[in-house]
Amino acid sequence: MIPSGPVFYIIQYLVSGGYPLSLANAILNLFLPFYLFVTVRYLRLRVVASEAPIAARLSGGMQDYEREFGRMTHQSRSSC
Repeated sequence: MIPSGPVFYIIQYLVSGGYPLSLANAILNLFLPFYLFVTVRYLRLRVVASEAPIAARLSGGMQDYEREFGRMTHQSRSSC
């Protein structure tokens, strides 16, 4: 985990008398969680959109698809 956040900056300032990261790094650390949430949502939507081709390639068809991706796709369908 990359140390960041207001508490980290306060402790680092008190210990060393300066900030350890540049402004660009601080901004990137701020947007990293947002980017991760967007990426997970995008991948879920891609799996839901590819349901038929994925199920066709599995030996058990839709039963295997539901077993493997069911939890992920049910959440995505309800939030769309």
